[in-house]
Amino acid sequence: MVSQVESEPITENAELLLNKPLDFEQEKLKTERSMIKRALAQTNESLTRAASLLSMTYQKLAYIMETRHKDLLKERTPIRRRAKKN
Repeated sequence: MVSQVESEPITENAELLLNKPLDFEQEKLKTERSMIKRALAQTNESLTRAASLLSMTYQKLAYIMETRHKDLLKERTPIRRRAKKN
């Protein structure tokens, strides 16, 4: 006996998805961007904590954001420079 779901034809939306060409680099950037955005939101926009959450150094995360996701730079907390000691 065939179930109702198996015998239904593929919907138009699903067919469009299956026939749409995939751009791996574009999909990778989209996924990377959403993961960074979510990590920043979870860590109160702290770049260092977000990097830790993503298992990378803050330098690597900062580089990724500066080169591939410049729009996310405004979502991080401002950089605070340490005072120089004399």
